[in-house]
Amino acid sequence: MPIGYPPASGGGGISDVLAVSLPNVVAGELLFDGQVIALVDVAGTKTLLLCGAREVDYAFQFIGFASADFAIGENHPIITGRGSRVEPLLDGGGALTPNELLYLSLTPGFVTHTAPQGSGIVNTPIGYAVSTTEMILKTDSRVVFP
Repeated sequence: MPIGYPPASGGGGISDVLAVSLPNVVAGELLFDGQVIALVDVAGTKTLLLCGAREVDYAFQFIGFASADFAIGENHPIITGRGSRVEPLLDGGGALTPNELLYLSLTPGFVTHTAPQGSGIVNTPIGYAVSTTEMILKTDSRVVFP
């Protein structure tokens, strides 16, 4: 069940997104709104990079989604809260399939409906589609393939 968060301002209700700002964290590459991102230490600097299903693509450092387009060196809030609604980028394009699980893709920055498998792959279900364009972020488990 998604977790609701109160809106940042105004009356009652439930917010669709929990976006947080992380101090002293910068984009290490161009990132686009809705891309899957990881928080990685690069030479002592906390850096946001594209994230994919392979260990070498920072699968274990998955933190959430870009909330806007980021230029290199910029800091913006990231969507990381369980229960947040996100418009992710689907690997291969097209529409999401409502009620289907979404996973980190083998293509860094994207999600997929097909659970990736194989050596060095971290099978990470990250949420499920609630419409043809939106998903609910739900990061509770990972399966590592030797």
